[in-house]
Amino acid sequence: MGMFGAACVLGIAAIGSAIGIGFAGQAAIGAWKRCYMNNKPAPFILTVFAGAPLTQTIYGFLLMQNMITSQKEPGFLLALGIFSGLAMAASAVFQGKAGAAGSDALGETGKGFAQYIMVVGLCETVALFAMVFSMIVCEIGAAVSYTTNKVWIGSSGKTKRIGIGGDSPISIQTMWKEGITGVLNHRDALFHLVERIEQLHSLGCDILRFAVPDMESADALIKIASETSMPLVADIHFDYRLALRCLEGNIAKIRINPGNIGSIDRVESVVNKCKEKGVAIRIGVNTGSLPKDIALQVEQGTMTRAMALAEIASREALIFQKLNFDQFVISMKASSVNETIECNRIFAKKHNIPLHIGVTEAGPLIGGIVKSTLAFNSLLKENIGNTIRVSLSSSPENEVITAKEILRETGKRSGGVKIVSCPRCGRNGFDVHGFVNRWQNELLSLDKDITVAVMGCVVNGPGEGKHADIGITGAGDKVMIFKHGKIVQTISAEDADNVFRKELLSL
Repeated sequence: MGMFGAACVLGIAAIGSAIGIGFAGQAAIGAWKRCYMNNKPAPFILTVFAGAPLTQTIYGFLLMQNMITSQKEPGFLLALGIFSGLAMAASAVFQGKAGAAGSDALGETGKGFAQYIMVVGLCETVALFAMVFSMIVCEIGAAVSYTTNKVWIGSSGKTKRIGIGGDSPISIQTMWKEGITGVLNHRDALFHLVERIEQLHSLGCDILRFAVPDMESADALIKIASETSMPLVADIHFDYRLALRCLEGNIAKIRINPGNIGSIDRVESVVNKCKEKGVAIRIGVNTGSLPKDIALQVEQGTMTRAMALAEIASREALIFQKLNFDQFVISMKASSVNETIECNRIFAKKHNIPLHIGVTEAGPLIGGIVKSTLAFNSLLKENIGNTIRVSLSSSPENEVITAKEILRETGKRSGGVKIVSCPRCGRNGFDVHGFVNRWQNELLSLDKDITVAVMGCVVNGPGEGKHADIGITGAGDKVMIFKHGKIVQTISAEDADNVFRKELLSL
């Protein structure tokens, strides 16, 4: 309805413009005809009267754009679009009539244009006022502060305790992308896996999810959880017994899709075990497992896919609430940015349940980053989302780094190392790409609140990077390290990494 309201304001305003232009245009043509018949000069300026009602269409277009992005209720936007469109249309019609009278008078007398155009302009102020007032109304209350209850995960064994929702900071999640059963028989495999988990943590990862397709994987995850402080999540599909097995270890959260777990009794078994162990649950829903009644509505066009996701999530939440369990998080994921935004908006308006947000199957590195950034920027600006996962066909490290940068740029996370680097050009005297690739993860893992500049040439290096706490650039076989725009070291390319590290650690 909201989109229909936005269309109405433009359509109705345009109809008014057409009628107004018709009235004023006919009068202008008639005035010109009389002038020619009487051998008098035909004033071209009459076209001003004829064209004046066109501005109401422009006002309608501007208001339509504003309404499309408004977070007001759809019913309200529909009413606003209709009434604002009618106001603009009426303004255009009467402006056309005033313009017609002005054309007649000016054609007859050749005098009084200033007075006539003033009256025509007064008619237009109605449309202008309607547009501005409607835009203000669309913005009032737009930045709604959605508050949720708090869900706690972790605290068992070595596991760190983290809050999701409430006043907790937005946490970053990623997913392990390899098999884990090798840790059951090889101590080295366990050591290297835990070491990589710690590296993910140093990059900014708060929560790590593992797929658990079988009992062997469940046993492996239990073993991993006993060796790390990172809260681990068991991702369960189809077999509820896998969740029950994982709950015998220090698992911080269980992720299930009730739509493919089976009967309510199986869901209740998992919920009861989570109650007993003090473990949270994430209810994950997606368009791949729609109930038959909702799937039919989507097929018939009476419900959008975004509305369907929000409805499924609401149903699942009700089941958990009836089981007297409130330590759960909801996720509704679609591969479409718009659907992801819309379903989370719908759900957030109705519930105070923490939301895990993300675009599923977002794609390869570049496409995935674009989709996730667009979705997160819209939702986080509206304070929707309590924990995030950037889904990429890339490494977990890249997912974490992307999520961290999105939170930083949306003002939801501060501090840490910020890297700025030039794109490189024909003046390139320093291997920016190679240096960034070597140093990125190490820099982002540092517990420092600094800016690091990596510049390609001395022309732009120290000058453009003067805001940075430390920077590096080069020319020929020489490399320069600078701090706040002042060169502090000039060294050979071979010594660059070692000297840069020393200067970095001195900050």
